[in-house]
Amino acid sequence: MEAKIILAIIETLKNEELRNNIILGITILVVLLIFIILIPLYILLNPIEVIKNYFNNEEIDIVENIQTNYRGLDYGMGNITINSKFGFPLENIDAVVITAEYGNYDPWNTGIQIKHTGIDLSGIHRDNVLAVEKGEVVFSGIQKGYGNCVELKHNVDGIEIYTFYAHLSSIGVEEGQQVEQGYIIAKEGGDPYTDQNAGNSTGHHLHFEVEQVIYNDNVDIDIEIEKRGFIETQGKDNIYYDFKNIHNNSNVALDIFTWIDVIPTDAVRIDKVYTVTWNEDIFYSVYYKTNKKDYKQFIENLDSRKVYELDFKDIALENDEYITEFKFEFGTVKSDFHELEKPIVYVDVLDNLKNGYKFKNKTIISGSYLEYFIEDYDEWNTVIYNRKVEKNKELPKTGK
Repeated sequence: MEAKIILAIIETLKNEELRNNIILGITILVVLLIFIILIPLYILLNPIEVIKNYFNNEEIDIVENIQTNYRGLDYGMGNITINSKFGFPLENIDAVVITAEYGNYDPWNTGIQIKHTGIDLSGIHRDNVLAVEKGEVVFSGIQKGYGNCVELKHNVDGIEIYTFYAHLSSIGVEEGQQVEQGYIIAKEGGDPYTDQNAGNSTGHHLHFEVEQVIYNDNVDIDIEIEKRGFIETQGKDNIYYDFKNIHNNSNVALDIFTWIDVIPTDAVRIDKVYTVTWNEDIFYSVYYKTNKKDYKQFIENLDSRKVYELDFKDIALENDEYITEFKFEFGTVKSDFHELEKPIVYVDVLDNLKNGYKFKNKTIISGSYLEYFIEDYDEWNTVIYNRKVEKNKELPKTGK
């Protein structure tokens, strides 16, 4: 019996038209199954404000109830286990999962690993954010990348500890205020569609950090950078700046090591940058900023063992748009990280600048170690000179 069935299937598949119809039917079935799976996930995981246009008021109420019932789904890295004298930073702990752990990660898929200095907790949108221990509010406001955030200072058994709460939809405390454990200090946020000052976030969550202050006299943090250029120049000239001692002088590695050069756009436009090799095998990326747009990536995953010519004129800009800064992001670099040759930046001097006009180019190097941020800069001044060419005086004549 089984052999007859198999033979019948083989005979059926020999018919090309029938075979194509079977394949088409299977494909349609798979696509329908994918949609059946994805549509509920889309409804469950997106804020009501994003999907409300697809439903009427009665249906929206149903969707909200469904989302509330399924907030406890574990779609992150794991559930929460408390093993601390501290309280928990969110009120509804049973609905919370960890969506990003502490350590290095690539949140924006840029190829650059950055250090995630806390954990991300996702639960009920705009849940109450609680002080995990009694303490003092030392910061309450907005920080770049974190949006609305609060920092508390605690003294636990004589040890100075700080806790940090970021991506908040609203803040309920002020700097200098004393709070008890469990006090509501804010509301969870971070939804880029519905929360103001969400920071760098793709969805609602609480970024939470705990830091212990350790005084270590053996750590020495220092960086430096130097630049040189033309003392004088004329309009339409193509001049250059070179850089040296782009250096992590610290005796520890630094995170988010960054080199920025600020173009004096009142006098020049950037032409090219010639990179150099470095004394550590890493990959880095280059970004640019214009008078109209914030930083955008120019090129990524450059090899520190290779030299590149970066032609900034290849970037498509609007007619009245020009580059104001470029930035090299190296990520984490070792102690004594530095260049092995001098990077060079070429710029084109604008025409019709007045004689004696001075312009300044500024370059900045920065990095961080734990909670410490360090920066150094150097500047170079150049003066415009316009040589006046005197007309030849009329030569003396002889004769009549």
